[in-house]
Amino acid sequence: MDNRLIQRYISGHVSEDEKKQILNWLEADEQNMRHYMALRKLFNFELWRREEKKETTFSRKLTLEILKIAAVFILSFYIGGIFSDTSGKESVTMQSVYVPMGQHVELMLADGSKVWLNAGSRFFFPTSFSDDVRQVKLEGEGFFEVETDKERAFIVCTPEYKIKALGTSFNVFAYEDTELFEASLLEGKIEVCDNNRMQRIALSPNQKVSLENGRLKTLPIMHSDYFLWREGIISFDNEPVLAVMQKLELYFDVKMNIINEQVKANHYHYTGKFRMRDGLEHILKVLQMKKRFTYQVDEDTNTIEIK
Repeated sequence: MDNRLIQRYISGHVSEDEKKQILNWLEADEQNMRHYMALRKLFNFELWRREEKKETTFSRKLTLEILKIAAVFILSFYIGGIFSDTSGKESVTMQSVYVPMGQHVELMLADGSKVWLNAGSRFFFPTSFSDDVRQVKLEGEGFFEVETDKERAFIVCTPEYKIKALGTSFNVFAYEDTELFEASLLEGKIEVCDNNRMQRIALSPNQKVSLENGRLKTLPIMHSDYFLWREGIISFDNEPVLAVMQKLELYFDVKMNIINEQVKANHYHYTGKFRMRDGLEHILKVLQMKKRFTYQVDEDTNTIEIK
């Protein structure tokens, strides 16, 4: 697809035929969506840079926030599409957002609740909530600041678990096709249960629940740095290097082939922070300095071998 046509589409200067051409291209392949998002990000930055020369500091910040939100919602409408939930009395229009690797986004829901989404996440939400419940779906990692509503619970559905809240701040790590799951509570109260309702755990502030050996286990939150991913920072606190590698797989969309037996056996742990913008290879080089392993990158198969 011609980048000039994509840029005209982003700026709203295309014909109806060109618009259909772009939409068909976007729906055809996820790689097309990622390419579009990268161009969209550059376009938004250029618009903001121009505004920077003309506006006050307050106006510049406001313009940037509007552009960020607009990018998310245009992507959600044209990429995610819309569908109807007919389980209730009324048909509810849903939207979806996909966050490209190495990025994170922030959006506001219809009830005023805020959501931050980490790299590689998919998020499904209604354009307006029903009168009795506020329900969304997450595949990935999200941080939620939920508006208080005692009449309507806020429920986050993940592939294996549900998190129920009324008004609170919490983080959920639940990527699809991974055994990792974690829900962390900063403020308020949440309840975590599996989809079969065999386990149900209520959390208090500064507690988290993690999946260990197929069971949910409650642990204290030792550091709030873990949630710095909202600012583009990955933080690890005495975390097994194997778990670190698994998260890097998800954040950067690569396959980690772990051969090193010490890493596989969780003999190595790591504490530290990284900026996402520094890239995966920088992170691996730092880890390599601290722990005994080597790595080899195969760009053809998008695989990194940890030896």
